[in-house]
Amino acid sequence: MWKGEDSVLIFDFDGVLMNSIKEITVTAYNAVTGKLVTGIEYIPREVVRMFQQNRFHVQAIGDTLCLMRWCMENRGGDPNQILTKEQYSLIVRQEPEPPVDRTKRFFSTRAAFIKKDEMRWLSLNEPYRPLWEELLKLTPERVILLTNKNRDAVMRLCRHFGMTLIEENVYSGDEGVSKFDNLRKIHKRFNRHPYDFIDDSLKNLRDLDRHFNKQTVFIRPMLALWGYTGPRDGLLARKAGYTTFNQHEFIAFIKSEPSVSLTMGLH
Repeated sequence: MWKGEDSVLIFDFDGVLMNSIKEITVTAYNAVTGKLVTGIEYIPREVVRMFQQNRFHVQAIGDTLCLMRWCMENRGGDPNQILTKEQYSLIVRQEPEPPVDRTKRFFSTRAAFIKKDEMRWLSLNEPYRPLWEELLKLTPERVILLTNKNRDAVMRLCRHFGMTLIEENVYSGDEGVSKFDNLRKIHKRFNRHPYDFIDDSLKNLRDLDRHFNKQTVFIRPMLALWGYTGPRDGLLARKAGYTTFNQHEFIAFIKSEPSVSLTMGLH
């Protein structure tokens, strides 16, 4: 953190800094099927397509299991089908396994994948460039992570791609801790609101906005257009009053705001 800044900028991770769509597809498939495959090529193509183009609906990582199960059960249908918000919500509501248990199962499946072949697991992830290079210029103490991802995966990925982290600055999703709770912890520690938050999930931005911005502006939502966004998310975000960015626009925003303290959050 910098002393004396007026605002704090928080990043989501998956879909903003890291493209983990392949790894999440494989891990969700393994969690649902009980298998331990190590690549997209081992999953039916229509299942991969259905899952990845509907990934933007997912907010909590455990819900990827609900989506993957639906893809497996409907693989004989239209592989280009994009679920409506209502259809996706119904799929999640009908899932009998509790959300916390789904999240734990996703993380334990990921851990088994890493144990089997860590290099293969790492190869299914890729940083979003050129934004990643801009953030590598920061010193470790200025990087705060807010994430639904488990801490071990965060540390491994950032280390592999050249980013040094301070572990106490990683606010993770271990044990099903939500972004809501972790944002409260960040605020208790730094007391620097309003917080600028960039995420690729419009639903997540809306939920945080509605939850925290009741009395005063606590969080200022911004949508990353290069991540796991839906076909109309940019338009809907702007209608809601949120700022939208592509990577180059966002890098320009960072450079034009020298008073902003850069922190990072992971999805």
